[in-house]
Amino acid sequence: MNWKFRIWSLSEMKMYSPTKIEVCMSETTAKIFDGKKHRTLMNNKLVGIEQFKLMANVGIRDGEGKEIYD
Repeated sequence: MNWKFRIWSLSEMKMYSPTKIEVCMSETTAKIFDGKKHRTLMNNKLVGIEQFKLMANVGIRDGEGKEIYD
């Protein structure tokens, strides 16, 4: 299966396709390209920082043919 992810930026209220995702015990980082520059968003469990929601493709499409993410 080919995994697909997308990132919802909580501060900008905007969707991005991540270029890289790194997960460890205390934090998750997502590197994105916003059309002008590369940036890194971070969720840190130890200090309670949450900059994005990570969504994975569930492998099915809706009635209009769009991929469903959760």
